[in-house]
Amino acid sequence: MQRKPWKARGFGHWLLLFGFSLLLWSGPALKVLAGWAKVYLAPEDVQIVAGNEFELQVRIDQAENLYGVDLRLRFSPQVLEVVDVDSTQEGVQAQPGEMPFPDFVVRNEANNVSGTLWYAATQLNPREPMSGAGLMLTVHFRAKEPGVSPVELEYVQLVSRDGLELPLQVVGGSQVLVEPSNASPTPTRTPKPWHPTPTRTPRPTRAPRPTFTPQGQETLPPPPTATVTGPAQAPTRTPRPTFTKPPTVQPTRPEGGGAYPAPSATVTTLPSPSSTASAMPSPSVVPSA
Repeated sequence: MQRKPWKARGFGHWLLLFGFSLLLWSGPALKVLAGWAKVYLAPEDVQIVAGNEFELQVRIDQAENLYGVDLRLRFSPQVLEVVDVDSTQEGVQAQPGEMPFPDFVVRNEANNVSGTLWYAATQLNPREPMSGAGLMLTVHFRAKEPGVSPVELEYVQLVSRDGLELPLQVVGGSQVLVEPSNASPTPTRTPKPWHPTPTRTPRPTRAPRPTFTPQGQETLPPPPTATVTGPAQAPTRTPRPTFTKPPTVQPTRPEGGGAYPAPSATVTTLPSPSSTASAMPSPSVVPSA
């Protein structure tokens, strides 16, 4: 049986034409993609222990005429949570970057229940549009539980100063591996045994005996003590009265006889005890308090 080589030549011809047309179409497309802005997360891989914190950056490269951004980020809320960077504002926020410059932040809100983050910001006049590469957003994460959490940019929109949407491409994402906190324990130094120094036990102090006070009995204060001021003087003893015996007079019998005359008695006046007592000095008595 004779073969028909023209069919093989026809199939190869069509294959060659298809490859050539694909090359012609992909060439301009690659040139367009080369001029597009590139948005990506850094770093791509993170390995961390549960309970620790780390940062992920949303960066842009090859930007032209950039004036505003609107992006949405998603993560696993069972493994990760966003840490608030501004306690003065309500809710949980990420840290804005400088490209585009956040003259006006439209939305900066993270939801640790659904595992989403929404950030939108724009520049204001008279600031000029920005081009090149830079940092758009920094997200502070805390590793909650062991596991794996992908972090992805599920929506990104770039706009120019005139409000026109700019072409872009999102490159990859980040993969976060959270290990248990006891995965690699830090070796600890074994402490030396401690031998206490024996101390002498002091003898117990005998408690004083309680003083018994009868109930209902009033304690009177001690009587005041008299204090004598001035020089001490011995009391003057009252002199005993002296009695002077009158002399005995021998009566003279009158001449010619007759009776003897009656004798006359001499009386001595003694001082009264009251006058003697008033003459004595009285001591000064000062009661003590």
